[in-house]
Amino acid sequence: IIFVIVHSLTGFEEGASSQSNLANWGIKLHFGLIPMLILLIGVLIFWKFYDLTKEKVEENKERLLAEKKLSESTRMLQLVMDSIPQFLFWKDINSTYLGCNHNFLEAAGKDSINDVIGKTDYDMPWTKEESDLYRSYDKKIMSNDKAEYNIYETQKKADGSNIHVETNKIPLHDSDGNIIGILGTYTDITKRKEAEAILAKSEEKFR
Repeated sequence: IIFVIVHSLTGFEEGASSQSNLANWGIKLHFGLIPMLILLIGVLIFWKFYDLTKEKVEENKERLLAEKKLSESTRMLQLVMDSIPQFLFWKDINSTYLGCNHNFLEAAGKDSINDVIGKTDYDMPWTKEESDLYRSYDKKIMSNDKAEYNIYETQKKADGSNIHVETNKIPLHDSDGNIIGILGTYTDITKRKEAEAILAKSEEKFR
């Protein structure tokens, strides 16, 4: 309707090879009105279907604040985990990795946690025998719903070196008490094992 009125007032002639200055001005006005009308329609639809009450605004503020606090808490937790000397990881009930700390990333030769999430031990640099052993312990701990500590294991790291580790694994539960995975930590005890081997050789030599 607006277009018809503007055409009528400006003397626009449809199909004419040229238009008067007033008609050209009317055409330019149309190009200005179109985006304005689209914007107006969008605003009307927004107000029609989105109930932006004072309560809704406060609710959105609280939600955004809660999300910000959760994000800050998650970053702080990751910082704490990256600061401890142990290697730390957690898996789901299928022994699929869900997260880890910086030490674990270095051992696995990964750049970020996203390179670990969704992967299994078979995607890591450990040997197949090591991966089989890790997963068998996972299954045992989750089946028995009982933590195990000071598990002696070996591990082939991404740089090709082989280390001796002492591992602790505990089952993880949801709010209803159902087992949802495991949390594991391990310590590099290679130097200790090497010292024990040297001591054993020395004792045997003097027997």
